Amino acid sequence: MYSWAQLGSSKLISSFHVNKSMFKESAYVTTIYNKKYPGVMGASIKNNLNSSLKAACGEHIERVALYNNPKYIKKRTIQAFNIINGDINEFPVETVLLSVDSIFQSKGMPDNFYNDSCGVASHLSSKEAINNSFLEFMERQSLIYNWLTCSPGKLVCLDECKNKEILKLLDKQYSFVDKVFIFEISIHPLCKVILVFGFGEKYFGMGLGADFHAEEAILKALTELEMCYSNSLNKYYVEKKDETSALEFNMSEEEMYKDPHFYANYFFRKYDAKKLKHVYAYLFDNVETVKIKEMWVDEPDQYDYMKKILYDLNLNIYGCYIPNANNFYKTKIFKVFSPDCYPHLNNKFYDAKDYKISYLNGEVVLRNNMEPVPFP
Repeated sequence: MYSWAQLGSSKLISSFHVNKSMFKESAYVTTIYNKKYPGVMGASIKNNLNSSLKAACGEHIERVALYNNPKYIKKRTIQAFNIINGDINEFPVETVLLSVDSIFQSKGMPDNFYNDSCGVASHLSSKEAINNSFLEFMERQSLIYNWLTCSPGKLVCLDECKNKEILKLLDKQYSFVDKVFIFEISIHPLCKVILVFGFGEKYFGMGLGADFHAEEAILKALTELEMCYSNSLNKYYVEKKDETSALEFNMSEEEMYKDPHFYANYFFRKYDAKKLKHVYAYLFDNVETVKIKEMWVDEPDQYDYMKKILYDLNLNIYGCYIPNANNFYKTKIFKVFSPDCYPHLNNKFYDAKDYKISYLNGEVVLRNNMEPVPFP
């Protein structure tokens, strides 16, 4: 592991870590921390060191803008435009940011403020920032809708997969887990949303990815799955974990509001492999199988696909640029959100019946309403 303390005069970075195990095929895991704001953490796992460093720095810059940006975000509202018709509207700043303390300064602070980075992405290119933000939005909305409604997915069969990157990354998972399941769960067929589970005696985890290409979505999901055990020894070097290692999760709502890493803490403290498979049993029972070659599409025009998806879903979806906390950075930060859609993953803090997206397929039973999505 390589570690650095605060870099230069920057107050935004308190420590910087790069981890890689002694095994040849292991990935580079980069993590950037900030002492003042524990939620301002950039993390990335890549097979290439430069790619890992760039991705972690990009995520860190993104989180700083969402947490600590009093220089450029001072008003209690922020402008966003409708992605379909371009109409500009003002929205409460808490719709976008992860921390609003510097703006409200305890005066008129919204009650029980809670938000996450759903629909946020960054890139040096504005075009890619918007595209990635939209895909992030689609993957989160699809996951939440799937969990709330217990909708069936499609189990992706990789028997005829010829993508070497997928096969290599899949093979790496089996150094930690014993079985990997890949599901397609999207709320729209033009955007592939892939949910991956890894189950084993030593480790377990989940990964999520979205793209207009199924293979790219699978790669993203498998990479995210690897993050669940990226800093651990592989399964051949650790003893079997106690099957009762998952504890009953007891955390007050006040603690939830304050925990910037609530999702991961909730996931790994409440669930083990057996419990996780049980709560997602609706995906594994009577599942429909789809071959990866059946998911192939010609080279998509991302904006044509985006417009088609938005028209079909008939939801008011907005986008806004978020200014960098430091104008030295050239990173473009963008968020896609909708008052018709779920604001974040922690649906314990909202009633899903209040959102139009819950009725995409007519009246449905929200079996997991007010129950946080199990996802790290």
